[in-house]
Amino acid sequence: MVDAAFNIVRSCRYGQMVFNVNDQYVGRSLDLYGEYSEGEVALFRQVVRPGDIDVDVGANIGTHTVAFARLTGPTGAVVAFEPQRVVFQTLCANLALNSITNVIAQQATLGAEPVHIVVPNIDYGKANNFGGVALGGFARGEKVPVITLDSLALRACRLIKSTSKAWRPRFSPAPTTPSAAAGPCCMSRTIARRRPAPCCAPSTGSAT
Repeated sequence: MVDAAFNIVRSCRYGQMVFNVNDQYVGRSLDLYGEYSEGEVALFRQVVRPGDIDVDVGANIGTHTVAFARLTGPTGAVVAFEPQRVVFQTLCANLALNSITNVIAQQATLGAEPVHIVVPNIDYGKANNFGGVALGGFARGEKVPVITLDSLALRACRLIKSTSKAWRPRFSPAPTTPSAAAGPCCMSRTIARRRPAPCCAPSTGSAT
């Protein structure tokens, strides 16, 4: 079954972008201004360099992911996570539309332990803040994997951007009993060794 069309394409600051016209935050910003949270990108630009490896947790449709890809360049890489399947598909569409090859996108989220969470069923044909959908605690929906940062075995990590309330990097010593995957903090060997710059302020009320 094909629902009424809700995706459109616009020429935006960092390239052509597909977005949901019913999205009250990211989509609306792209529709009105051709960009989303450019102040954050200006901050990233002071940190990210060509050749860097960055992690985007809660990538949504890729507004920041595409910017990261431009900043890191062909010798760098971006690992992007988005747990909502429909939103993830849009993320991949935006990467393909802009011929971006230095991004590894995964329909998953990060956590302290490798488990699964349930993403609730969402009607993308109705107005909503799709970046603010809470995860966990649902009996029905779609199961998506939670993976650990360490499992990526990154050779370097310059920056971690997280719009997820469910995942925060911990820069103090790790607790003796790690929290569950949906816990608010996550210490890892990757963070301890690579010392990436954190950017953890959710800009859409996101819980993903």
